[in-house]
Parts: sequence; structure tokens; C-alpha cells
Amino acid sequence: MERVRRLSTLWHDLSPTTRLVLTIPLLVGFYYVVPVDAVDAFAVPRIIGTVLVVVVLGRTILSELRNRDSDISSLVILFLAVVIVGSLLFFTLQTHRPQEFVGLETRTDALYFTLTAMTTVGFGDIHAQGQVARAVVSVLLVFDVVFIAALLSRMSDRLLRPLNDLATIDNDASAEPSTRAESVSREGEENT
Repeated sequence: MERVRRLSTLWHDLSPTTRLVLTIPLLVGFYYVVPVDAVDAFAVPRIIGTVLVVVVLGRTILSELRNRDSDISSLVILFLAVVIVGSLLFFTLQTHRPQEFVGLETRTDALYFTLTAMTTVGFGDIHAQGQVARAVVSVLLVFDVVFIAALLSRMSDRLLRPLNDLATIDNDASAEPSTRAESVSREGEENT
């Protein structure tokens, strides 16, 4: 548990750009090694590693989202994590229920499909055919709308914060003279 705390502290000490640059290859590498089909000699260690990565990533993402001062890169990391999890879900679904998708055969196909669905491009070469696949795609699209709203909210907060700070300074400055006038008025009343 102490190691997880140290890693979390180390992670938060990195610049947002460094976190993003480190996260992309980690997530993509994670995606290509997670076991989804037949059990092999390395399946158990990979499953344990997968659970650990998901727990650490989940905790990191939740702490970043709770922190309103966190950088927009945390939302980009969240988006990438959802792309990877969605791709894994689609590939696993296709592996165990091949009738759910048309054109989805490899992990790269699943990654491609997830990205085209989440960016609402949807070329149509790979598409959900079964009810389960359509339900999962629908959930992913709802997340996409919520994510875009969160991203826009975070960006507007970032852009408007300097203006709000200036307005606060202006309000404080304009309040000071009246406060001074009131105190001078009170002093004058006390002296008479």
C-alpha cells in the first residue's frame, strides 16, 4: 500500500505533459497484452497486472477529476483510458460472441472502431450488429457527450479564471473607498 502512495505522489509531481506522454504508451501497451481469449501460462500474471493497473489508473483519474485545478491533460488521459477500456470490451465481446460485430477481427480493429465511434466519425466498415454490442456502443457514446461537456467546462473555467480574478480585485478595490468613508464618518461622529 505504501508503494502505491509513493507512486501516486510521484505521478502527481510530474508535469501534466510528462504524465500524458508516459500514459499514452502505457495504455496502448496495456491494451495489447491484456488476456481476453484462451488461457496460457502467462494469463494469471497478466490478469493480476491488469487489475493493479486498473486500480491505480482509476484512483489517479478520480483524484484528477475531483481536483478542479488539475490540468486538461487529466481529461485527455481519462479519454484515452476509456478508449482503451472500450476497445478491450469490444474485442472481448467479439472474441466470445462473434456475431455482435461486423468487420471487427483484431485488437487494432477494436481500437479503430472505438475511436471512430467516440469521435462520431463512424465510417461503417466496422459496426455493431448484435443487441449487446449496440448497448455497449450506446453507453460509450453517452460517456462521450458527458466527457465533451466536462472538457468544455474545464476549458471555460481555465479561460475565465483570470477574468474572474480581475473582477474580484475590481470589487475589492471599489469597496475600499466606501469602507474608508464609513470609518472616517464614524471617527467624526465619535469625536463630536
